[in-house]
Amino acid sequence: MIDAAEELDARATILVVDDEQADVRLLERILAREGYLNIVTTTDSGVAVELVRQLRPDLILLDLHMPDPDGYTVLRSLRSEGIAHPYLPILALGADDDASARRRALSYGGNDFLSMPVDADEVILQTRNLLETRLLHETLEERNRQLAAQVQGRMTELADSEAGQIDLARWLGRLQAGATPEETATVICEGFAQTARFDVVSVVSFLSEDLAIPLGAAGSLASVVPLEVPLPRSRARYLWERASQGPWAEPWVARPEDAAYGLRFTHGGLKAALYAPLRDDGGLLGLLIAGTTSELTNDELSRRLPSLLQMGSLARAVLLPALESRRHQASLRQTIQAVIGESAFWPVFQPVVGLSDGDVVGHEALTRFTDETRPDVRFAEASAVGLGTGLEEACIRAAVSAANALPGNGWLSLNASPDLILDPGRLPLLLRDVMRLVVLEITEHVAIDDYTQLRAAIDRLGGRVRLAIDDAGAGFASFRHIIELRPDFVKVDIGLVRGIDLDASRQALVAGMSHFATKTGCTLIAEGIETEGERKALRDLGVMFGQGYLLGRPDRLIKSAQA
Repeated sequence: MIDAAEELDARATILVVDDEQADVRLLERILAREGYLNIVTTTDSGVAVELVRQLRPDLILLDLHMPDPDGYTVLRSLRSEGIAHPYLPILALGADDDASARRRALSYGGNDFLSMPVDADEVILQTRNLLETRLLHETLEERNRQLAAQVQGRMTELADSEAGQIDLARWLGRLQAGATPEETATVICEGFAQTARFDVVSVVSFLSEDLAIPLGAAGSLASVVPLEVPLPRSRARYLWERASQGPWAEPWVARPEDAAYGLRFTHGGLKAALYAPLRDDGGLLGLLIAGTTSELTNDELSRRLPSLLQMGSLARAVLLPALESRRHQASLRQTIQAVIGESAFWPVFQPVVGLSDGDVVGHEALTRFTDETRPDVRFAEASAVGLGTGLEEACIRAAVSAANALPGNGWLSLNASPDLILDPGRLPLLLRDVMRLVVLEITEHVAIDDYTQLRAAIDRLGGRVRLAIDDAGAGFASFRHIIELRPDFVKVDIGLVRGIDLDASRQALVAGMSHFATKTGCTLIAEGIETEGERKALRDLGVMFGQGYLLGRPDRLIKSAQA
């Protein structure tokens, strides 16, 4: 998938429609820096529709607030007139980020919404997500075309067999890829049980050589199949070893090592079973299994095997994307579990420094992984497989332990998600032995469902715990976080800090934030300070503290910041 995404970056055509030339140039630079080479721009909204007809772009970045016709009109024309492909993603750009503006843009056919002025990271993340979604849609369409061709090619063969006695058209119309592997497997099993007259049909997914899970079952004996429950290890290994050699048929005998699992089928009257491996280039994905309660000779079993293989080919085509995704998720989960179990990471600390006197007032704990995976990527992977708070907990535990060696009495900043903060059994225990002030940092990009509940959870941690909102200024959500949570610290996003000594707009924004901080009693910390000019400008604007390579790099060994 990574190779496909990288290829997509290089060949994707992106159309930018914005009447402000400065915004167009900014978006071009952001996209080009990330490797997107085919960027077409226009400041004339009147030619946008025709450009889409001619270019057939892979993604459109569309400013909503332009002279007649405005972006809403262009958006509605593209969707209502059928000019834009149904899977052509459109990223709407708007200065107003209220709910009504978002709803209007999305109702007209926009796929996502981005507030102006744009944040470079958000542009890249949304661009990548939308392009990858388009690639997945195109891949699925191609698979569906291939499947349709396979079905058409086998219709004649099936019509001449036992399956031909059933209304194939009605069943094949039901053979749709479900929302989950389980739903898809169930449709396949029901169809084949009806078509080929088997008493039980099941699809089993292999996650490893000794881990197999039934996804779906149908037929009169379907109730004895333990769906979504791993088979006994001995049974899973036996099926893996036999499937590795190809399809087979055999009389049903309950193997002693399979214990109660095998007896369920014996008591149900199962007499024989046929097995069709489901494979891809990467190896075994699963098995299509069909069983009968009839007494059949070996020759009779062999004659029924071809129809099972035909159905197995169709099942593989339909199930392949979902099973690959399931296998990837399982592999990723094992990777994250190993990272946590083996402590395959270490904490580093970056000093927080007074911009006027150069004194170190605290340190932020960050995480580095032994395989050099970027922290944001690794934490996102952990969250995707339900291990986000587990990885957070392990990293915070390591940081708290290492922080005992920090010099001075400055505070310790720890990045924590709302889910971790709201868990009463985790964070209090982690912070119990910390002998210095703790600052919990919540990023602007994290959604918060209940501000009152989160604020109460922070208050319960006691007087030695403070709250900071990270990445302030990166988007609209950070300001709501600040208003609702009343943090002690607000960290100015690097996007506002970079080049602030040369940019009057950035200076004005930070000056406003400084005024807000003074009125509300919170303290500003600027992130990503890299030049002396940036530090002086921030200090003159009333920003009290800062972080960045100029002041001290993240390191295991803490070095004094240079004044």
